[in-house]
Amino acid sequence: MTRARYIQISNGVGSGNIGDELMAQEFWKLLPAGVVLDVPLLPDASRYRGTYPKPHRYVQLAASTSRPDFPGLLVGDTPVAEFEGLGYPLGTVGPFLSAFESRSLPVDAIAVGVDRLHTVEGRRLFAKHYAAIRSWTVRSSACREALLDLGVTEARIRVAADLAWLFVPNHETDQWAFDQWTELGIDLAQPLLVVNVVHHGNSTDQSQKRTMAEALDRLARDRGYQVAFLSNETRLGPHFDTGAVADLRVLMEQSSVEVPVAYY
Repeated sequence: MTRARYIQISNGVGSGNIGDELMAQEFWKLLPAGVVLDVPLLPDASRYRGTYPKPHRYVQLAASTSRPDFPGLLVGDTPVAEFEGLGYPLGTVGPFLSAFESRSLPVDAIAVGVDRLHTVEGRRLFAKHYAAIRSWTVRSSACREALLDLGVTEARIRVAADLAWLFVPNHETDQWAFDQWTELGIDLAQPLLVVNVVHHGNSTDQSQKRTMAEALDRLARDRGYQVAFLSNETRLGPHFDTGAVADLRVLMEQSSVEVPVAYY
């Protein structure tokens, strides 16, 4: 069988983010037989509790895209954004893309999110690193409009959906999940609200956290909800989901639980 080989540009696999893993796993299921990928893994891949499928080759990030030999695929996540600053993703993913352009290798973006860029420097980085992408498949019409605003021609853009929507739960784990909630003191016969909170921008800003804490308190007090926090980003520290959870629980008057962090 003739195989087509591509490099999946580093965009979250092995980062510690459950959502990034989910999008990647669903993408790999869609690939036709004969397509083989070189997949760069970020350092937290050693903590991942799932498995990475064959026949793809999993490589260290440093060796993956410095001098690519095959076309590139930019898959999932939101590789065009500036709400967390210009360091990531524009300043990190961007140079990977330029490495392909320098070797006249095409890159196609698949099921990605694209935010509207407002800063002069953000738009400059897009023009420098991203403008050569051959085709864009994006999650929404808003992403399409953001690309048009950045000068990408309409013929190179198609609107599809987020790869995570393809996920089908494995009901073999239902009993395990039930046991997890029970150990946390949750009564599954009663309403349960599970919340994922994140830190974006200024993690020391308390105003939004107070508003959310008050809303969750009202739902618990007036509607009888049990409140649980689940971290999609499994890295620990004040700037990640676990830090946002800790801050929010301190502000709440009603009781809540935190699901143990595990990288699935």
